[in-house]
Amino acid sequence: MNHDALFKMLLKTPTILQGFFEAFLPEAAEFIDFGVLEFVDKELFTSGRKSRTGDLLVKTRFRGEGAGFLIHLEHQAQEHANLPRRMLEYFTLDVLLLLPAAERSRRFEIAAGNR
Repeated sequence: MNHDALFKMLLKTPTILQGFFEAFLPEAAEFIDFGVLEFVDKELFTSGRKSRTGDLLVKTRFRGEGAGFLIHLEHQAQEHANLPRRMLEYFTLDVLLLLPAAERSRRFEIAAGNR
């Protein structure tokens, strides 16, 4: 099993994910409702139809609140110069994934100049 697959497998275990955040990102862990975790496995495509599959995307909510948010974890064993650009692509695709279909369609029309 390669390191990416091991990383995904381990962090898809809610107790391990919680321990990871408490150990490495304790300020963020205070806000996460670890009782509400939805692991999103989606292959997404850029506008140029390039396939993008991130390591781990989790939908959760703020502790004690109804409002939700996404956590995107990307594991890198080696340094890659294009990681910031790739993360921007992931972020954009992650947000589009959560928009209702009608709003997503409308945003593409506006971007294309069809107001």
